[in-house]
Amino acid sequence: MGFEIRTNIIKISQRRIIIPGLIILILFAIYMFVAFRETGYPVGIFRAQLTFSAPELQSHFNDLIASGNLNRYQNYHLLDFIFILVYSSVLFITATGLSRQFNNKPRRFGYAIALLFLVAGVLDIIENLLILRMLSEPQTIANCMAIAYSLFALIKLVLFYGGLAWLSIAFIYLAVIKIKKKHRHN
Repeated sequence: MGFEIRTNIIKISQRRIIIPGLIILILFAIYMFVAFRETGYPVGIFRAQLTFSAPELQSHFNDLIASGNLNRYQNYHLLDFIFILVYSSVLFITATGLSRQFNNKPRRFGYAIALLFLVAGVLDIIENLLILRMLSEPQTIANCMAIAYSLFALIKLVLFYGGLAWLSIAFIYLAVIKIKKKHRHN
């Protein structure tokens, strides 16, 4: 049948990579959210990424300059390059591992989802390059640059959170199937 499930959720060798990777990812994500707050950026992280407005970004950057936090904000984005590498690779490996538990179409769909994490990472790199470029001349931001920055961020967020939704659903589904099979044998 096209929708068979393998009995093992994730092979032991994959668990040795995925579980520590997910722990590192969660700790790194927490650190990045705290680090963002410590930059003193005047709005939340999602609003910062989705401004679509050069005047609004200039206003935010002026606040950072006035508070002496512009360098801290630039350093945050440099650190974000490492975070991008961590999240895109860990989530790609996790999605690939979960996808291997399915057969046929669900497996191929899972592999496509895994690739979304890599695409999200590339978009995040472009987004970071754009923000670093705008930070190099915070008083002369072109509106097209602000729109491109926010557009890359929006697409990245849709791919990232869509992939996380699939990961969550796939993991819960596979766990339920494993529990059901275990109870049938007892």
